[in-house]
Amino acid sequence: MPCTSRHRSSLSRAVVLGFAAGLRTFTPLAALAFRGRLGGGEAVRRGVPLLAAGEWIGDKSRKAPPRTSAAPLVGRALSGAVVGTVVGGRRGGVIGALAAVAGSYG
Repeated sequence: MPCTSRHRSSLSRAVVLGFAAGLRTFTPLAALAFRGRLGGGEAVRRGVPLLAAGEWIGDKSRKAPPRTSAAPLVGRALSGAVVGTVVGGRRGGVIGALAAVAGSYG
């Protein structure tokens, strides 16, 4: 499939949002939810940003595991895959997941 500028733009968004998922799992999901791109109505639009705020607070705790340990890394990769898929389709999902792993180590 030829790569149009619109397609490149959506894949670029998948990279950026995926990388952000590597830094904070719920932040890119919250950005999409806030804009109404995740579906699920008002509950998702309000709930996911609250989860993101809780994550920001929880990550400051001394008990928070390193982002590169197995469970957090898988969660971040899944978050990157979801946001990548929303903005860039199947290819965007793969790119988003890989960018999230890169962001976790970045």
